[in-house]
Amino acid sequence: MSDQLALTTVHRMTFTVLHVPDCPHVPTLVARIHQAAGPDAAITTTVVNTEDEAIAAGMHGSPTLFINGRDPFPADASPSISCALAIPTTEQIGKAMQTAD
Repeated sequence: MSDQLALTTVHRMTFTVLHVPDCPHVPTLVARIHQAAGPDAAITTTVVNTEDEAIAAGMHGSPTLFINGRDPFPADASPSISCALAIPTTEQIGKAMQTAD
């Protein structure tokens, strides 16, 4: 993929980070998204306060990342506002970007 095509593809991607208030992992995840997608990546962070909101949003721990509206790292766990045990690495985010719609 050429650099220009890769840049165009990244600019069409949207990244959504769902998280509980004051989640300590959000800054790390956002930094990793920027490392994988570049400094101009479109990232939205959304606070999820209740289990019902987590269920409606499809959040499986805080933080949960969606790329173009899909969770590239689906968990086997039920939706919840619990702390995520692991957050994706920069490399995992980069690979997920390659297969995002």
